[in-house]
Amino acid sequence: MNTKKEKKCIDLVQDRFDDVEKTFKEAIQYYDWLESESFVEINNDYHGYNDFYEWLNYFGLDFGYVEPGTFNDQKTGYFRYQLSWGGPADEFRIYLNNIGLIDHIEYWYLDWFDGASIEVEFDSESYNVCAGLLDVDPLYVGGDYE
Repeated sequence: MNTKKEKKCIDLVQDRFDDVEKTFKEAIQYYDWLESESFVEINNDYHGYNDFYEWLNYFGLDFGYVEPGTFNDQKTGYFRYQLSWGGPADEFRIYLNNIGLIDHIEYWYLDWFDGASIEVEFDSESYNVCAGLLDVDPLYVGGDYE
């Protein structure tokens, strides 16, 4: 009898996020290296693109807006940077406040009939990447804009 328990998304979401965060850091380092022409040993997966955002467009599958009510019980719309789909899938969900600035960002890991998310910390590369996709200054977050 097989007693091995399959891991749920809640058990995997942090590790998956950490992998994406590491990839963003490496890609940013690579494109910074190209601009400065200083030597850095780095993975060559980023070669062939003009800049970080061109690479980012190929890294993800889609960047778009998900209207409120698209999914059952979804009250709020959000911007989605979808990295993969199917089972498993992962994506960033970027929520804006009422004046169009970032309220918060979630990273989601989804597998058939299961899903889990974590809130993306303000000081992470992923947060900066998502802010860059929206062309929003990441320094203006959290709702204190008066």
